[in-house]
Amino acid sequence: MRIAVVDDIAKERTLLLKRLKKQFADHNVLVDFSEYENGEDFLKAAEKNSFTVAFLDIYMTGISGMEAARELRKSDQTCLLVFTTTSTDHALEGFQVRATHYLVKPYTEDTLSSLVEEILARTPKPDKYITVKVNGSDVQLPLKDIVYAEHFSHMIYIHTVSQKTDLVPVFFRGLLD
Repeated sequence: MRIAVVDDIAKERTLLLKRLKKQFADHNVLVDFSEYENGEDFLKAAEKNSFTVAFLDIYMTGISGMEAARELRKSDQTCLLVFTTTSTDHALEGFQVRATHYLVKPYTEDTLSSLVEEILARTPKPDKYITVKVNGSDVQLPLKDIVYAEHFSHMIYIHTVSQKTDLVPVFFRGLLD
């Protein structure tokens, strides 16, 4: 999960990041956090690699969080948008960009906890996998793809749903079609 925190006030970014890290750690969820002090830098980063969630302050120098959200929606329809602001004046505009939530500063830990649970409910669960070595390289093998495994002559063969019968070098049958 990738989360962006966009706020032109460093103290506000730091506080929100600290609280979010605690909330997601409490749920045992690994998150890659990024922080931006303006909407322009956030949008440049979003072009290169999409975010799962973006926390956007509405009132910032440069483009506002609302303008950044409108621009993001032109290329990314799935990012969950959460506006963080001191005013409810733009709540209706948030609906136009399909915002997930509108946090009014200062917000409570309970409010943030409920929001994190909502975010987790709305994001797809990553597949569980095992990491195996194939020709010296790590390969992530989704558990749902494994049909069965067998041990023979000091080798482990993992048969996957691809049903490929050729032996993939070293241990795996059907892994790398």
